[in-house]
Amino acid sequence: MAAEAPGTGEWEDAFKKARELIASMKVDEKIDVLIGRLDAKGCSGFTGSVERLGFPGICLNDAESGVRTGKLVNGYPAQIHVGASWNKTLALERARFIGREFKAKGANVLLGPVVGPLGRIAKGGRNWEGFTNDPYLAGALVAPTIQGYQESVIACVKHLVANEQETNRLPPLAGYLGI
Repeated sequence: MAAEAPGTGEWEDAFKKARELIASMKVDEKIDVLIGRLDAKGCSGFTGSVERLGFPGICLNDAESGVRTGKLVNGYPAQIHVGASWNKTLALERARFIGREFKAKGANVLLGPVVGPLGRIAKGGRNWEGFTNDPYLAGALVAPTIQGYQESVIACVKHLVANEQETNRLPPLAGYLGI
């Protein structure tokens, strides 16, 4: 069995509530929460819910420049633009605004910030999603971004490895669309 996180400090109450919820769930309900839904309810992804316990499920939403699946949302500068500023305060403020908007649109988890692509290839189609190809600067900007997001929603750092590949990225889907 994996070691359990302590849930101390500011997290103590949240961990207690989570433990109580999980303890009251049946095995099939626990499994259901871990399986994504085809009906994402306007989110990029949505978990199962446990209605009898009042657990509505978790909305995961995507986009580094604002709420991807929302209507009437703001568009924020891409991470690469924030990276070009070398400004940690700007990264924090941008993240605070983005996090608040995600929460207002009903998201629980913001799928970001992006820590890859590496940006080794100048023509890389996803370079705009990351702050920079400099690992020190990227880390210096990721930390305040996570802090800003998590004032409102849960941050989920993504694209840790191999996000440079776009050719044949989704071969089954490409086959269906004739791409």
